[in-house]
Amino acid sequence: MPKFYKTVPVEFVQFNQLGDHPAVHADAASPTGYRIFTLEHTKTGAEVTPGDWIGEGVAGEFWPVKHEIFRRSYTPVDMPGAKALDDADVRARKRASHEEATRGMPMAA
Repeated sequence: MPKFYKTVPVEFVQFNQLGDHPAVHADAASPTGYRIFTLEHTKTGAEVTPGDWIGEGVAGEFWPVKHEIFRRSYTPVDMPGAKALDDADVRARKRASHEEATRGMPMAA
């Protein structure tokens, strides 16, 4: 499977309450109480939970990212030593993510 890096920095805002991001709306029908309309969810919207990060793409599109996924996948551009991830970094993050996700699960026989 081919691998790709984003070629431009992506802006994110962490959502905690209404007003943090203009694309997030209150929705009494959503289990979380909040919804955002994305390219994939133009009619139904995607659920947003306080703590999620809202990304904005190059075409002005928005998408929510769960905090744990965001923490493992993104590095601030202005952070000292920030750099694009190389293949070894990606493998290490995937391994750590897999280990965290499967911790405590029974081993297959």
